[in-house]
Amino acid sequence: MSNDTLQINHQLLEQLQQDPRYAYSVDEQKPSLLSELFKQFGHWFARNIDSGDTLLRPITYSICTLAVMVFIWWFVRSGWAHRLFGKRQKAVAIDMEEAEQHIHEVDFDSELRRAVGQGDYARAIRLLYLQTLKRLSDAGRIDWQPQKTPTQYTLEVGSTEFRQLTYHFMCIRYGGFEADEQLYQDMLALQALVEKGGEA
Repeated sequence: MSNDTLQINHQLLEQLQQDPRYAYSVDEQKPSLLSELFKQFGHWFARNIDSGDTLLRPITYSICTLAVMVFIWWFVRSGWAHRLFGKRQKAVAIDMEEAEQHIHEVDFDSELRRAVGQGDYARAIRLLYLQTLKRLSDAGRIDWQPQKTPTQYTLEVGSTEFRQLTYHFMCIRYGGFEADEQLYQDMLALQALVEKGGEA
C-alpha cells in the first residue's frame, strides 16, 4: 500500500527561507537620499544637543533656527508653497464673464497661452485687454471698477494707443468682428506702448 501523504523537504524549505528573493516581509525599497540626509542630520543634531558642551548648544540652536528660516523663506519665494498648498487651478478655461468681473484673480499669462495655443484669438484679445486694465490698475493709472465701461477707461488713460486698443477690444467683444493672429499681435504692440505711457 503506497503512502500518498505529502512529505516536507526540510532542506529545500530552508534554502527558500534564506533566499532574499522570497523575503516578502522585508521592504525592498531603498531609503531615498532625502530621508537618509534627514536621518544623518537627526543623528548629528541629537549628538550636539545631548552633548555636555553648554557653549555648543546655543550655537547649534541658532544655526538650526537660521537654516529653518532660510528654508521657509526659499520655499515661499520659489513658489513651491503655492504649488503644494495653493488652490489647484482648473484645467478648463475660465469663464470670460467672470474674468471681466474679477480681473485681479485671473492668471492672464497662462490663460493667454491657452487661448493662443488653441487659436482662439477672439478670447485672447479679450484677455489681453483685461490684462491691460489690470496692469493699469496695479500701476494706479486707472480706478478699476467692474461696472465701468471701456469708454470710461479710455477717458481716464487719455492715450491714443489705449483708445485703439479699446476700439479693437470692443469690435471683438461687442461687434462680433473676426479675430486673427495679426490683430492679436497688433494689440500686443499697443499694450506695450500703453504700459510705457504712449509713444516715446
